[in-house]
Amino acid sequence: MKLTDVLTQVQGKPITVADTMDQLKVTGAFRNAIFQLIEQEVVRIKAKEYSIPVKRREMEKLLEERRRMAGLSDPRTVSAFCRQNGITWDQWKEQVTTDYLRQKLKERIAGPTEVETYFEHHREELKRVCLARIVCQNREQADALKARIDAGSGFSKMARKHSLEPTSRIAGGYLGCFQRGTLPATVDHAVFSADLNAVVGPLQQKDHWVLYRVSEIIHAELNDGLKRQIAERIFNLWFRNEVLNVRP
Repeated sequence: MKLTDVLTQVQGKPITVADTMDQLKVTGAFRNAIFQLIEQEVVRIKAKEYSIPVKRREMEKLLEERRRMAGLSDPRTVSAFCRQNGITWDQWKEQVTTDYLRQKLKERIAGPTEVETYFEHHREELKRVCLARIVCQNREQADALKARIDAGSGFSKMARKHSLEPTSRIAGGYLGCFQRGTLPATVDHAVFSADLNAVVGPLQQKDHWVLYRVSEIIHAELNDGLKRQIAERIFNLWFRNEVLNVRP
């Protein structure tokens, strides 16, 4: 495809490949496309280094799944798809092959042993806490409410009556469950260091003072969902390093 090739027209005005590239550069998508091309090459290089074969039956099954997902049921729809996207069918299949090799690499790099080892070393980081909170106007109010809670007043009752946050106030201050690292640093450290049912704070957040209650601590279990998340994390860390270290 040449830079002067016309991709489409708008009221007779041609839009060329060069026009498209200029637009990608203006929007910042051009740089991202280059990085994706680098990643694809690294996948192929590493697949070769690890002697990962392309198994014909698996590849045919994946191609069929991708065709079905894209609604490409016959030669006519395939032809229209390629024409609309300015690609050849072989280019489309090459992208699917790259995706196949990437998945096989992930299975090699982040296998069951690697996942279990990661889990054992990061078990504490993977736990979650469920929180409720009371948002107060000032430190004095927060201290007074904490004293009342410590004396036996229910946290949920105090939240419904006094919290400035309307959404959580209705639910007795309940916010939901959070994984380590998803909350502001000060809050994250405080609540993940606390015991079950502990009232944490007051902590200053912007113009308010906040009390948190640790209503539940959920320890990580290595179920299928977490295994997939860990495998993805292991592979992404490895692959990012490989991309950064690839020679020009």
